[in-house]
Amino acid sequence: MRLQELDSVELTRDLPPFVRGTRGVVVLVYPSGKQVEVEFLNPKGDTLGVESLPTAFLRKVPRAPKPKAAPRKVSSQELVKLLAQEGNVSDRRIGQPHPKAFGPPCGPKAGGLEGDKRASRIG
Repeated sequence: MRLQELDSVELTRDLPPFVRGTRGVVVLVYPSGKQVEVEFLNPKGDTLGVESLPTAFLRKVPRAPKPKAAPRKVSSQELVKLLAQEGNVSDRRIGQPHPKAFGPPCGPKAGGLEGDKRASRIG
């Protein structure tokens, strides 16, 4: 069995102070691939200890799948309110342009392109 770092494993035999079935995570695989270091954890995720063990003492355990959040339909107005609460957008009405969205006016009449030869061709 070839283990890799971060694989979830469990003991296949008692190894004091740990008992058969104690779970952990492989934190180091030695170059031979026949020995690994395992951090053993309690069900809450607290570290119980770190041991160097032969791979024959371990069994790879599949990781529990992460629960998927059910998609929720949200109206555009509700989305704006949620984003406003997080500070990502203001809660102004949808469809109204932001007052600074296009910057200050420019062009020959606004004085922004004075002296620019292209301004006379734009007309």
